[in-house]
Amino acid sequence: MNAKILLRWLAIAGLGGYGLYILVVSLSRLDLPDLKSAWFWFFILPFVLIYCGSFIATAYFILRRQYQNLCTLISSIVAMIVFFFLMSLPHRFGLEKQFYDWSKDSSSRVLFVAVPVSFAALIIPFYATGWVYRRVQAFLSKFVSENKKSERAAKPD
Repeated sequence: MNAKILLRWLAIAGLGGYGLYILVVSLSRLDLPDLKSAWFWFFILPFVLIYCGSFIATAYFILRRQYQNLCTLISSIVAMIVFFFLMSLPHRFGLEKQFYDWSKDSSSRVLFVAVPVSFAALIIPFYATGWVYRRVQAFLSKFVSENKKSERAAKPD
């Protein structure tokens, strides 16, 4: 058995199994006191489904050899990670309190500092997504072209 095929099937089984495991565990351990609660329907359930769905979708795209869709999915996941990281920076550096104190003194200070930071937090994830997308595309195109060359060499005319 080829090492690439073995790694492909290990990735499919590992990612799909992990996604299903987390889905079953999180839904079984979820305390459901009130299913009519907006907190459950708008925050908890979508987060669980998106998190588990990203692993299951990755396994599905690898299984179906839809590497273009896999590249888009990975780029989106990286963009979300970068976005959440950037959103956590003001809290990590204690800038929230400083912005609040500055806003008491003068609102123009907040305008000149908070607006560019907020704009950067909205724009940088899109650039990160584009960068990851291009890198993964280049890697996948090289990988696919190598496979096609080896298949052409193996087929007798």
